[in-house]
Amino acid sequence: MKKGLIALSIAAVMALAAANLFAQGYGRGFCGGPGGGKGYGPGMGFRHIEAMKSELGLSDEQEKKIFDIGTKFREKYFENRGNNDKIESLRNDHRKEIEKVLTKEQAEKFKSGFGGGNRRGGCCGGNNT
Repeated sequence: MKKGLIALSIAAVMALAAANLFAQGYGRGFCGGPGGGKGYGPGMGFRHIEAMKSELGLSDEQEKKIFDIGTKFREKYFENRGNNDKIESLRNDHRKEIEKVLTKEQAEKFKSGFGGGNRRGGCCGGNNT
């Protein structure tokens, strides 16, 4: 009985520790993963649109257009997943298409914090563009 209780306690502690580790968000361009901090990885996806909506004040129509652009480019990223030069080119094209949907003010914010311009910080430091 005592051994079972100890084993159960150890399993509970390990489960809590694992949950904490998996709860760590990676966000834009995490440095420990694919792409070396260039924005590839778990943080890039549908949640990114939610951040854009709140930070840039996107309208519902803009959100829909950006979602559709992202869907189109996700297919292209997948098709070219082994070609880093092509991925970099696609990222630039993707950014330009999104900028066409934004107002001038939104585009300036986007360039400074979402995918262009001077993106410094994170664990890599330096300019990641």
